[in-house]
Amino acid sequence: MNFPTLLTERLTLREITPDDAPALLAIHGDAETMRWFGSDPLTTLEQASQMVEKFASWRSLPAPGTRWGVALRSGGPLIGSVGLFKWNRGWRCCTLGYELAREHHGQGLMAEALRWPGASTIWN
Repeated sequence: MNFPTLLTERLTLREITPDDAPALLAIHGDAETMRWFGSDPLTTLEQASQMVEKFASWRSLPAPGTRWGVALRSGGPLIGSVGLFKWNRGWRCCTLGYELAREHHGQGLMAEALRWPGASTIWN
């Protein structure tokens, strides 16, 4: 199955690839942005590369998860990510996690990503 790319008015939600490691380092290396994420800020590109691999590995877990990279639809590097993990289809529940680069806070971008019109087809 191909990884689903989702489009909103201003955003592209897409698979996170090894090329995204520098953008992830910039986002996940910002202590203020990461204070609610549940892990220490990243300090190296190697850690960011490991994060890319970790996000991809979630798709094969018994209680699967997935993570989309969030980029502006107009182009450029990732500005964040959003994903589901500990997914239990039978109970129709999961844990939602997301982060957004500090310079993009306060613009309604994450709310837009989370309200993607076709989301119910993926979440169900």
